[in-house]
Amino acid sequence: MSEQSMIQRAMACIREGRLPGRVQAKLEAMTDARNEKKYPAMTARLMEGIQSLPEYREVESYCRDALAIGRNTDLSGIHFGGRDWKEKGLPTETPPYYFFLAGMARKCGAKKILEVGTWYGGSTRALWCGANQGGTEKPHLITVDLENFDDAVFNDYPGIERVLGDALSKETVDRVLEKFDGEIDLLYMDGDHRYEPTRGVVEVYGNALKPKWVILDDVHYRWTMEKFWAHTLMTFGGHAYDAGTGLDIRCGEKGQGFGVIDARSIRDFTYRMNP
Repeated sequence: MSEQSMIQRAMACIREGRLPGRVQAKLEAMTDARNEKKYPAMTARLMEGIQSLPEYREVESYCRDALAIGRNTDLSGIHFGGRDWKEKGLPTETPPYYFFLAGMARKCGAKKILEVGTWYGGSTRALWCGANQGGTEKPHLITVDLENFDDAVFNDYPGIERVLGDALSKETVDRVLEKFDGEIDLLYMDGDHRYEPTRGVVEVYGNALKPKWVILDDVHYRWTMEKFWAHTLMTFGGHAYDAGTGLDIRCGEKGQGFGVIDARSIRDFTYRMNP
């Protein structure tokens, strides 16, 4: 077999997914190693270009004010993980970013909130507590997840509704949209930490519900999320701010990131680069 034929055969195997497992694993490891350097560097370059923009300074100041407000919000008993964590000897302090979520909900006057990624409902309750401060109108908070990890966790939080299902399936999207009457105040994304689903949630629900603010957890979690955050900076420019790093609110998880998009003037949430 000629060298050219061998190359063509190898390329066909790659396209058709017929590579031996050990070869596929090595290729994936090489791709990960390359991208773990590529996308953080891209993010750093983009940040250099937007940090001096007035809109960036505005959202940074807004987030600092929100954190100060959140620190004065009572989040007693609200922590990361299940209610049985104390019995298991697991951490039960309130994470700093929960206070930020509460503060953002309070500062922007959020009453209509969509969260994607419920888990045990800690962030859900933090958002509710912030949104429930002031006024007589109770917050309407929809939280979406594939599973229900705790049936009773929202019993004392009127206005929180669960939707079980894939956030990007037509059935789930239709159910969520039916529960909101028009535009919402805040979209919080803490579900699938991969590029395609995260981008899909922002595009689908952003364009359908036109949130005023979008909060994105774990934007530096691994290179797929770093890629998503780089594309977010490319799409929204100075309206995007990394509060996790800027405000140091990731509870010791250095570098995880906590992206915020000031979407008050944004009407199109469609990303304009290839995945």
